[in-house]
Amino acid sequence: LVGDRVYEKYGLDFPVLMKIIDTRDRLSIQVHPSDDFAQEMHSARGKTEMWYIIDSEPEGAIYLDLHHSLTEDEYDEAVENNTIADHLTKRLVHKGEAFLVPAGTIHSIGGGVLLAEIQEPSNITYRIYDWGRLDRNGHPRELHTALAAEVVNLTPAESLNITKEPVRNGAVELHSCEQFTTNLVEVDGVIELDYAPLDSFVAYMCVEGQVEIKCMGESEKLSSLETILIPAEATDVVIKGKGKLLEVFVKA
Repeated sequence: LVGDRVYEKYGLDFPVLMKIIDTRDRLSIQVHPSDDFAQEMHSARGKTEMWYIIDSEPEGAIYLDLHHSLTEDEYDEAVENNTIADHLTKRLVHKGEAFLVPAGTIHSIGGGVLLAEIQEPSNITYRIYDWGRLDRNGHPRELHTALAAEVVNLTPAESLNITKEPVRNGAVELHSCEQFTTNLVEVDGVIELDYAPLDSFVAYMCVEGQVEIKCMGESEKLSSLETILIPAEATDVVIKGKGKLLEVFVKA
């Protein structure tokens, strides 16, 4: 299913998690630990992730990274005073944009955004601020400010925008790292692919239109927001139709 090389590294743990997130309200401001920190603290994997904007309302936005460097004291003060959101870069987003969220990057997703999230399969999230919300019992959700302070990057990255223009009947690499590779594939007609050298599963998430995927004597139609997994033992794959796909696998 996953490929010999992937199995040797990850065993029975599937190496990626693919989500569709449809926000109606702002998500909490949070940060994820690196693999090394998560392994030391939780005996688990950390979380590097990326986002692909499938659709967005006119005011749909993301909060991604700090817009200026902070000292540890300045960061602690902002968290203590519930003003950390003032230091985040808020960006209105549009269909087709893509963003990288490395471990250690402070972030949140605003309301009115539909996106695909490709990530390491980790549930470890350190919540920093939850916009003052209370649960049905009038209690705030748990925060993890001490742990977050140990992993958050206080110097903003140069750029986390990984948006690329698609290529008709071809693949464009959005991001590739040790944990996963994500390509944007635009189908307009027929694409024939040979996966024999890859030695990895391939997951396709349809983010626009509809396509038909033929593989190993089977055929499946894939519409927007649907995902299909191609096993590593597959070699020839044919995709036809009109649409856009996220292609996810683990590169050698």
